[in-house]
Amino acid sequence: MPNYNFSNAFSMAPLKFQQFACAMVSAREGVRFQRFGEGQDGGIDGLYITEKRRTILQAKKMEVKGKALLRILTQERKKIPLGACDRYILVLSVDSIRETLKEEIRGIFPEIIDSNDIITGVDLNGWLEEPQYAHIERNYPELWFHSGNYLEELLARSMSAAVLNRSRVKLKLIEKETQTFIETQVFAEAQNILEKHHGVIISGESGAGKTTHALCLADLYIRQKGYEKLYFAESLREIEQILGDEPGRCMIIFDDFWGHSSFSESRLELNEERKLADLFRILPCYPEVRLVFTTREFVLQQGFCHFPELEKICELKKVTLQLSAYSLAQKAEILFRHLYVSNLGYLHTRAIFEKQEDIIYREAYSPRSVAYYLENVSAHGKEPEEYAEELLRYVEAPEQYFESIFSKLSYGARLICMLLLVSEEEIRIVPELRREFMVLADVCKEKVEKDQFEKYLRELEGCFTEVKESMEEEVIVLDFLNHSIRDFLKKYLDKHIETFEMILAENCIYFNQLIYLSSETEISQKCRTILFQRLVNEIQDMKYSFVFNMDINWYYSADAFPWEYEEYKILQLCVQYQKYGDGTLYQFLKGYCDKLLKDLEEGRVDREQMESIADILPRMMKSGYPMEGRQLLDMYYKNIQWTSELKFIEALRPCCPEYFDEFMEKHFGEIRRRLPGLILQNIESLLDERAGEEKIDDLMIEAPELFQKYNIAYTEEFVQSMYTTAERPFPKKQRKSKNRTADREEAVSRYKVEQLDYKKIVQRAEKWILPKVRYLTAKEIKKMERDAGKDYRRGYLTQGVFTREVFILVLEYLEQIPKIPRQEDVFYEGLADFLLEDWTNEEKETLYILARKTVEYGCEYLAESDLKEYCGGSTKTVERFVESGIILQNGKWYHFWNFAFRISLALRSIESMPSEEKREYYQKKLWSYWDNEDGDIWVSKFCCTRWEEFKELFVIPVYSEFLQTARKEGKGQPAKWLMEQMCWEGKILKEGTDIKVITTVSPPDAIRVFDLTDSEILDEAYQSFEDMFYKQAENLEEFKEDIKLDGSTKVYAAALLRTERGRRLLEENRCLESMRKILERMESYLKNSKVNIRRR
Repeated sequence: MPNYNFSNAFSMAPLKFQQFACAMVSAREGVRFQRFGEGQDGGIDGLYITEKRRTILQAKKMEVKGKALLRILTQERKKIPLGACDRYILVLSVDSIRETLKEEIRGIFPEIIDSNDIITGVDLNGWLEEPQYAHIERNYPELWFHSGNYLEELLARSMSAAVLNRSRVKLKLIEKETQTFIETQVFAEAQNILEKHHGVIISGESGAGKTTHALCLADLYIRQKGYEKLYFAESLREIEQILGDEPGRCMIIFDDFWGHSSFSESRLELNEERKLADLFRILPCYPEVRLVFTTREFVLQQGFCHFPELEKICELKKVTLQLSAYSLAQKAEILFRHLYVSNLGYLHTRAIFEKQEDIIYREAYSPRSVAYYLENVSAHGKEPEEYAEELLRYVEAPEQYFESIFSKLSYGARLICMLLLVSEEEIRIVPELRREFMVLADVCKEKVEKDQFEKYLRELEGCFTEVKESMEEEVIVLDFLNHSIRDFLKKYLDKHIETFEMILAENCIYFNQLIYLSSETEISQKCRTILFQRLVNEIQDMKYSFVFNMDINWYYSADAFPWEYEEYKILQLCVQYQKYGDGTLYQFLKGYCDKLLKDLEEGRVDREQMESIADILPRMMKSGYPMEGRQLLDMYYKNIQWTSELKFIEALRPCCPEYFDEFMEKHFGEIRRRLPGLILQNIESLLDERAGEEKIDDLMIEAPELFQKYNIAYTEEFVQSMYTTAERPFPKKQRKSKNRTADREEAVSRYKVEQLDYKKIVQRAEKWILPKVRYLTAKEIKKMERDAGKDYRRGYLTQGVFTREVFILVLEYLEQIPKIPRQEDVFYEGLADFLLEDWTNEEKETLYILARKTVEYGCEYLAESDLKEYCGGSTKTVERFVESGIILQNGKWYHFWNFAFRISLALRSIESMPSEEKREYYQKKLWSYWDNEDGDIWVSKFCCTRWEEFKELFVIPVYSEFLQTARKEGKGQPAKWLMEQMCWEGKILKEGTDIKVITTVSPPDAIRVFDLTDSEILDEAYQSFEDMFYKQAENLEEFKEDIKLDGSTKVYAAALLRTERGRRLLEENRCLESMRKILERMESYLKNSKVNIRRR
């Protein structure tokens, strides 16, 4: 069953929820409800009228439950006069409510015929399981942003379990990428090419968003164009299998098809160029298939160097995605969307939003850099400004950022990164990675500790690597977080190759790692010689480190014996020889080919060797290996025992091009006669093989194509023979599903972002990233009071601090009390008691602590993760707060009603502290919160509302310590010492004949407290020094020789103490007297505990 949270899904589009509710109820009732737009609706969101009955539908998108819900619905009731309808249907976005609460709601709305007309989220999710509601789910993409179940369930109906398991990770990626994707011109071009050619190659720069474009194309075709299947291919052979199995309306994605960071010769399949060319040629035969390749542009060009005949074919089907293709507005939109879906708290989000211009103007800006940083770099323990500056540096130079982290890693952690890099793909932690690490640890004994393997993994987790379940098999693997990290490490290895080359070449224990070192790095000739000797001498002892690799073998297993897959190893050595011409490799390959030909001549070759002959011998002939091509062709044909060998024989054409067509024509009739029996013989042989069932499936899929090639009638009798030989029941005929109409209207992509200018994008984004609470105006408050028959005449009610729903609760409280409090603090105290009447002490205390935390850290808004953290990880507690209406939700943020209410609740958490904890809070913790946003208000609230406690636990200890220091360091002149500590400074500005003085001061902490308790005395001191600085400015020339000046604009009060005239000036203006007055006032607090504060 779907599990949508409708409040979250429609949090930014409440009107859409009303429309969704009308659509769902319309489908249930089998009628069409009239809908209403934005604005005052008189309590009606949907209306259905017949001659005999009038039905009203009301949809409420809110999280509140219990009493809070009843209070709001009571106000809604007032909008609908009695007798206005015969039936009332209420749709709530909350997941569920108690049956007793439903009965209470029916008491408010007697027009609700039965409890089935009170519809909750659980009901809506249940209906979406049923076919008649499926079209509604399709029409509301807001749901998809919050759940991938629609796509996954759709694919589960069409995929095998194995393929679906491998695709689940990709499905999560689609769900994630669609939330942040911005449509570019390239996206539109790719759609056009897909429609015209059925296949497209998306190439481009690193980090430009190639994979994202591919995933969002898939999402577009599945969700909006009605495609029913989605595959993530890993080889051309897998694509061939998909196409051979009646694919229907299907989307296929092959990501980085020629390698991640460079053209990977080690990934090439047999006859790669022919297969790719054939694939593009036959795609038009599959009008409902769409195929998307992605690759980096330079990798594609490297591939064209190897296969120049492919360039002309591919160029027509290629789009190039460059970072320069993103407009300024699109760059901003990408940043804003990533910010919105991130787990950052409000203050960190705001800090980045305020720096958005600096970020997007950076030359190195890319979607991937923003995504990586916000997803993987924790903000924990970092100030918002610091975190935003770090993002700025990362976007500017991600490689420098990575290097700064990499250089701090232990040698063992760095070694694991190198092993993962040369492995090309994810690697099983146990046994492959652990076993290899132990080998290298023995070599690097002084730098690496073998028993710290797990510690090194933890060191890398989250900054460079992730431990996860493989998308191929149900095993735990290690992989890099993204391609940018792989790119950085590749460049790092290239830069420091002399440090690592011999360690890796001599000690890596997997075949593919040595091939990677030879193919992808610039190792020295000495190292390459050692590496080739190892590859030749240990070919039977080395296995591959891949979890799964279809390029090596369609039925590859990570647990295969080291001597398996020899033919693919030989192919890779052949590629290395063609590139480097190494003598050791040639001698080994010559010996291998000599034996292969001898076995072929004597009829002792197996299926794998026949495949190896078809791919390796033509390469070796091209490299100078002496061989008679005509004789090879004859011998190969005589040894054919498998249908696949009839396909491989085509690869021998370059060995004897002048004879090949004649040979095939000569044996055409014989092949026609042999082929049906050969297929049945192969099926019988495969019954006892490992992965035999899968191989039989492949053979049955290939059979029609082979029959067509050799002009053989593919009859039902032969198909029945195949199923009989395979010991399978003959499948019943299935009716083909009705094709969708070809003229289906092209759905408009939901990613489409209007080409608004940058400023409009920023203004719009600010509304959903940093939303402002829509408080009622004084006029609206007074209207609600009049509607309730009241006129309370209290300023704190009309100063714009209540939303409509909140003021409904406030009105109910005011109706319960005999007299409205004059003081705001008293009002909020009573309001809290009223709202929390039926709460447990534990719930109350958690709420108070939550309020205090938000005040201490100066954070008005909370992310859901913050809310759970402050509530001890309890989801139920969070739900209780939201359902009660005490905590409100605005987009992705949660917040209290207003600042005054939050402060009132926060102070209650201090009251309930034990005495020792309270003392520690005042004397240690309170200082740390003072400089936070709103920290000065928090501290002043203690002074105003908790004076006696504040004085005893905070003021007196601070003054006592300060006065002791003044006596000790002042050496009999504490007033002068205080003046020096406060760093009084006058900045003198001369504009013609006019003089202006700006007085600044850097008060010690005790003086900040004094400003709370005795601000009038401090103001007098400030005035004294300002008067003195004006006089000093008027007589600047007189004091020029004796006063130290910073340039000619600043005068420091402490400097005046060094001259007689300066001291006289200070005395005349009562500057020193004001310092003595401050100290005396502090002394009075210590002598008289009953002294009260003196504030303006």
